[in-house]
Amino acid sequence: MIIRKDFNGEPLDVFLTIGFFDGIHLGHRRIIGEVVKKARSSGVRSCVVTFDHHPSELFSGKPVKLLTSWEEKREILSSLGVEIVQVFTFDYSFSTLHPHQFLQKLSNIFNIREILVGEEFTFGYKREGNVEFLSKNQHKFGYRLKIIPSVKLNGEKISSSLLRKWLSEGKIKMVIQGMGRFPTVVGKVIAGRGNGKKIGYPTANLQPQPQKLLPCSGVYAGFTKIEGRIYKTLVNIGGRPTFGDFTPGVEAHIIDFTGELYGRTLSVELIRRIRDIQVFPSSVALSNQLKKDKDVAERILERSGLLEYNKIK
Repeated sequence: MIIRKDFNGEPLDVFLTIGFFDGIHLGHRRIIGEVVKKARSSGVRSCVVTFDHHPSELFSGKPVKLLTSWEEKREILSSLGVEIVQVFTFDYSFSTLHPHQFLQKLSNIFNIREILVGEEFTFGYKREGNVEFLSKNQHKFGYRLKIIPSVKLNGEKISSSLLRKWLSEGKIKMVIQGMGRFPTVVGKVIAGRGNGKKIGYPTANLQPQPQKLLPCSGVYAGFTKIEGRIYKTLVNIGGRPTFGDFTPGVEAHIIDFTGELYGRTLSVELIRRIRDIQVFPSSVALSNQLKKDKDVAERILERSGLLEYNKIK
């Protein structure tokens, strides 16, 4: 997969789609899958046109917490068979482009065979561009337009904003269904206070990527992949009130793992939220609860089928 920000060569023939694609959920996958399929059958390149950060950040002046980091997005797009990712810097100048100017910009660097977008796609200055605009300008810019129907879950149209809402509410099952994969917590392992080790449940303390949206506080069951092997994991997201520590954090008790992890970046896939964070009267009471949590997590994770990966390796 080629990732490019600037291009000065001859325009390439492409089938393309446009968007920020946070989470690359099932709706996004339907569009991107169609782009890849049609491009391959026509013998040309598949292309995703995207932006270096979420457009609303420019207008709100605040960072948007995302379902996927750029590194995760790049990996997913590659796995879907996308050949070219064209990244534009979404700055003030870019945000003021009229839809016609944006199409001209694309036409300068691509010979666009077909544009594929969702039903409610908008673009350009003040979102003045939409599917109707794209349809009217097909002949002028020499592309075909295909509108891809939305994907719905329980009657609701799947969108990145809806998935971010579900994740912030800890509705992991809904997020998994909407994205077609597990949400992740990614972070570098840093030194902690060692409270978990003292009560028999050592944890890897993760420093989450600042741009990633974390689910609501609670105890979760998940998986961590380390050196090609998948480990069942019990994850605490939030404070540690039993020890008087209310600072938000992420701690992962990686079951049956022994080894040094400091300085490494781990990605934990979340499978289910088990319970709220609670204050226990003593560390012994907390340890007893963690044993119950571990048993619950292991039952959940055994049923997920993902551990079959270890048997194949």
